[in-house]
Amino acid sequence: MLKSAKPGCSPIIPNHDNFQNAQKFISGGGRRGLQEQVLLSGSWNLNPWFVGVEQVPMTEIPIGYVGAVISYVGKTSEDVSCAAFTHGNLVNVGNKGVWGTPLYPGKHPLNTRILKVELVPTTNIVFNWYGKTERHSYDSKLSSLTVRY
Repeated sequence: MLKSAKPGCSPIIPNHDNFQNAQKFISGGGRRGLQEQVLLSGSWNLNPWFVGVEQVPMTEIPIGYVGAVISYVGKTSEDVSCAAFTHGNLVNVGNKGVWGTPLYPGKHPLNTRILKVELVPTTNIVFNWYGKTERHSYDSKLSSLTVRY
């Protein structure tokens, strides 16, 4: 995560060579404070009077899950979910709100100060109603039902 030249949360500014060209960043409309852009691993020549970098671990989505992304910054956009989806609004990737496209298993370089990722299980869960309990133990308090007709 980067902190840079003018106040406020700056959108991604193109053509400044990953904050190595301070003048292009400022001329392109860059502002001081928390930046949306992340620096990927590599070797960078950064002016310490211009930019500070905070290293954070990459966000890892384990196998059997997807990551629902909640963005606190970006353009406000229209709901892209279908009419049958009644649990809130989904937005396009990069916009403010819950993204309609999840993150798939793997490691993702994200700015964790402007995005939140909720893990959502995608595996099948089996519930046993007749005394047997699966490894996940979600069914440990279930019992069979007697139906009278």
